[in-house]
Amino acid sequence: MTTRNDECERAIRFMSSRIGHYTRPENLTKWCELAKTEAGYNKSADSFSWVIRKRLDRIEDLKGFTLMEKARLVFIFSRPVSPAFLKILKDAKCVVELSDSRRITYFCSQDGTCVLQSDQNNSDKYFKGKPYFHKNRRAVIEVRSSDSVQDPPDTSIEQSRIQNGPFNGRNNYDELDEQELEDVTALKHERSRKPEKRHQNSWSSNNAKRVKTEEWDQELFTASDAPEALNNSEEAKINVLLLANNIGITALYCDLEDVQKKASQAIEMIKMEEREMTLNVADFNICIDSMLRNIKRSRNRYSCQTEKSLPLKTIYRHIKLSLILPFGPEIAGEALKIVDKETEELGESHHEVPLKTIRGNLEYLLNSSTGFWI
Repeated sequence: MTTRNDECERAIRFMSSRIGHYTRPENLTKWCELAKTEAGYNKSADSFSWVIRKRLDRIEDLKGFTLMEKARLVFIFSRPVSPAFLKILKDAKCVVELSDSRRITYFCSQDGTCVLQSDQNNSDKYFKGKPYFHKNRRAVIEVRSSDSVQDPPDTSIEQSRIQNGPFNGRNNYDELDEQELEDVTALKHERSRKPEKRHQNSWSSNNAKRVKTEEWDQELFTASDAPEALNNSEEAKINVLLLANNIGITALYCDLEDVQKKASQAIEMIKMEEREMTLNVADFNICIDSMLRNIKRSRNRYSCQTEKSLPLKTIYRHIKLSLILPFGPEIAGEALKIVDKETEELGESHHEVPLKTIRGNLEYLLNSSTGFWI
């Protein structure tokens, strides 16, 4: 038993030390294939991954790992969270939301430096930060890896989650409105490098009964559930460093690389300041309200679209999940209400907004909040 525990500990330490900068769920079997040699395990990677899975499912008993390392392990490898570990996280003032299968769909540390978010779709996994496609995908995709090993079919995947091939253009943005939002990148706010450009995921186009984003999104923080706006909103503060990071993440999902670069520059400049830069929550709420209204005013009908654009609903979701939510509902409760109200008013609208409008509003928020007109 001691030998098996030692093997598990070495393997988990090996994996933990290499996934610290990943923000999307990874393929555990592939990682176990790498780690089993390090751990001295002489059986198959599939067998070893079964052992590791069982150990991760009791991660609260794992010794020698920080709480953030444990949270990242269960998130990255999509393991269910036990009631005991959930209590430990919440006692540490972390914000945690779980799926029906008890996998972490949203995690934010107390200080906001670690934010992780994903819909935990078993069909969309990564390996070493790059998309890893299962053999049973209908799209024929080459995985250029000399030691690539395909996973066995995952019987836990719902039959409705059948993938039809890679994202291939604007039409799929309309499908995005009817499906789960893709994994939201989370970066520690002190990181200075720009976020990596996302890989496009595959999306179903045939199953109209797939769970909509709104179903889990609204269960997290809706206008009715968000705390009442703080009475001392003039005293509450928004950390500008985290705000700049969130703007970069939002730009990432809107494919605005130039805004990402500006956000990275702003982060570097903020770090050079010898004081903490903050913004009043009341001012932040005004900025969010103004930005949403500006974006909505530029909406166009999908059929009339002649330039690069995104669905208005999708933009609102990115703003809510990437820009506002990391501050937590206690601080950003009023801003959450604002975006929920605007989203509700859209109804079944299929309006789209030009990317240049999103770019202008994100840049203005970045410049006005930091004072650096980059």
